[in-house]
Amino acid sequence: MKNPILKAALASLRAEYTAPLYGDDGHEQGQSVFAPWMLARSADCAAPERNEIEGGAFLCDLFDSFINALEFTAIDEIDAQADASDIRREIERLADNGHLHEIADSAVPVYTHRKWQTFVQLAAYEEDVSGLIDTRQEVTGDVVANAALYIVADRLLRALCEELADKCDEWETL
Repeated sequence: MKNPILKAALASLRAEYTAPLYGDDGHEQGQSVFAPWMLARSADCAAPERNEIEGGAFLCDLFDSFINALEFTAIDEIDAQADASDIRREIERLADNGHLHEIADSAVPVYTHRKWQTFVQLAAYEEDVSGLIDTRQEVTGDVVANAALYIVADRLLRALCEELADKCDEWETL
């Protein structure tokens, strides 16, 4: 990674969504993990409980995919001298060129049991899916769940884009 602003902003974003890992005894284990409850806040969905693995994995995997997309796609386009506004434009390009759509679409679980657990754990039943569903075809529960989870994923990815761009602005001024 060549650009110091983007490098610092990505590190800051990772740190913001990371929390220490605690053992069953309540003591820190010296490790850090992505915190799904923090990601849920940005996705504006319900936060999965500690034992609700599917919802947490969905959000954390989205965060990983977002970072990977930046590191392996957008970062190559940003040179070392780019300022925060150049980086913001590149992040917006990433969001507008369909790349976020691909990430959000591929995040929706394929297997029925995992899909419905994720759907319930994130309270995706609260989503208005009417804009994504073609009512001229048969509307099944599976179609609704896919659309609702896609909406949650898309909202999280767009929030992460905005947060990263804002962090780039902050790091440029330091």
